[in-house]
Amino acid sequence: MLQWIQNFIKDMNEKGIPFPYARVNKKPSVPLTLLILSSVFVILGLIDPVVHLGVSFWEALAWHVTSAVLYYNRGAKISKDGIELSADDHDGNQEKKD
Repeated sequence: MLQWIQNFIKDMNEKGIPFPYARVNKKPSVPLTLLILSSVFVILGLIDPVVHLGVSFWEALAWHVTSAVLYYNRGAKISKDGIELSADDHDGNQEKKD
């Protein structure tokens, strides 16, 4: 049993823990996954007074706002000249916003 646990931990360290990420342009996106999960929790917070799930709407909304800022500012680059914003087009190329 101990050997199985050691092998399992070794495999997880080498390969990583599998997690179903949302994808943008066929690449996994952690910010988009957080945005989707936080949206689900906001919805659960809205229906909580009726079904009593224990989800705080205001805490879920704060998490959603934080996730939205992370997702929508993922293309921002800060340099000494200022902040440059870019957005992904449908082909995965970066376009500069004016």
